[in-house]
Amino acid sequence: MLAPARRSPSCLACLFGLLLLLGSAPGAAAQSLDLAAGGYGLSLGDSERIRGVRLNVRDARLRHVDGINATVWTPKEPVRGVVHGLALGLPATGARRIDGLALGLFGVGADEAMTGLAVGGVGAGAGGDLTGIVVGGVGGGAGGDLAGLGVGGVGLGAGGDLR
Repeated sequence: MLAPARRSPSCLACLFGLLLLLGSAPGAAAQSLDLAAGGYGLSLGDSERIRGVRLNVRDARLRHVDGINATVWTPKEPVRGVVHGLALGLPATGARRIDGLALGLFGVGADEAMTGLAVGGVGAGAGGDLTGIVVGGVGGGAGGDLAGLGVGGVGLGAGGDLR
């Protein structure tokens, strides 16, 4: 008779554990594991820059991502970094500037500016100008000008012009 098969932990659970470990080492020099050649590839943890896919729990050292930046929570203060491509938050994400597509189960935000499409289950917005399409389940807005299309379940606003 065959012994019952043992279940191994899922790859997703292992990846999340690795990300937590990389992000929780205070003062450690290496905050990420980069599987990249010439700056192109996969980065696990809080790397400063990558062209490809960057998976992290919470950003603190982000400088620049060309590709996909997937995080679990909003960045630590001071918010820095630029994302060109997809900023994905499960449940929330943000950066200093986002150009492209920003999706967050709870919300997405850019401290300075956002250009492209921003969709947040609860809210989406930018501290400065927002250009493109913004959709917030409860609300959306910009601290500066909002140019494009905006949808907010309860409200939508702009500190500057709304065009």
